[in-house]
Amino acid sequence: ADSNHHARRGQPAPKRQPVPAQEVWAHNLEEEMCNLRDAAETYQHVAIEVLVPKIVASPTGPFGDYIDHNYQTMKCNVDLNRALQISLTLSDAKGNRPKGVSTWRFNFDFNPNKDFFVQETLDQVCDLNKHHSQGIGGNQFGELMMGSGLVLSEDIKWIAHTGDAGMSEPSKPRTATFSPESQSPERRFNGIYSYGYMLQVLTSQEMPENIEGFREVMDLFFPCRCDLAEHMAQLPVLGTTDPTDPLKRPLFCSAHHCLDGFFRLPEAVRRTAFDRVEKREEVQPQAQGNSSRRRPNRRRHRGDREETNGTNGVHPNNG
Repeated sequence: ADSNHHARRGQPAPKRQPVPAQEVWAHNLEEEMCNLRDAAETYQHVAIEVLVPKIVASPTGPFGDYIDHNYQTMKCNVDLNRALQISLTLSDAKGNRPKGVSTWRFNFDFNPNKDFFVQETLDQVCDLNKHHSQGIGGNQFGELMMGSGLVLSEDIKWIAHTGDAGMSEPSKPRTATFSPESQSPERRFNGIYSYGYMLQVLTSQEMPENIEGFREVMDLFFPCRCDLAEHMAQLPVLGTTDPTDPLKRPLFCSAHHCLDGFFRLPEAVRRTAFDRVEKREEVQPQAQGNSSRRRPNRRRHRGDREETNGTNGVHPNNG
């Protein structure tokens, strides 16, 4: 059944019970990547959820603005660390999920003797010994994902609560819709950290030196994406704490809830949610006048600076 039926009538969509995720470890990685690739041929809306360690390092300043500080905080933590889990939840353009498995949870190799982590946090959600002995190697995952058709494609529509526009502000909640637990950067900018750790395994490289470079790489690997943070006024429930999450993160940290939230948006909003900002503003004369000066393959982001400074902040020492 079309999950948008209730939303079109102005009624809340029925609460969907999450189906248990397909757990993927090193031994079944190739098999499940094939299953994911097959499903993505039909179910091309993909919500991403990454379980990341807490912030373990802070960059050194000074910085020119909050964008520099927030990005460099993400960069130095992604460069120093690795994701424990990457979960992908799929649906079609009407919000219907694949029958059977609709979420794949990839569990990565994590060495508690070498990698940085907060013990009491991860013990609530992970078996670190199993991650160490049976976890997926990042290089193998990256190679298989590169050949899956899910990245570098305009056909796949990525959904996350990115909070890109908020990068120009201090790392604290802007409105009451954010729960107290979402104040830490890796939660408030959950989608940016998720994409950052995803890029880490896709490229096997450190993050770009500044956010402009990061956005260019994002536009290459995930050219069609929606930031649910732009629509939180219509989805305030996503800012509340997930009662089923041992870490008590906001609902917008969950791929399942992000995908459900997206399909509760009005159809007119969903229709343009993946458009580049230039395309959304073509109806405005001033946008038409400026569009020819923009690179055609470059997204303009809501958090972009009005003016570009000659220098960025001092970059953190990741050594």
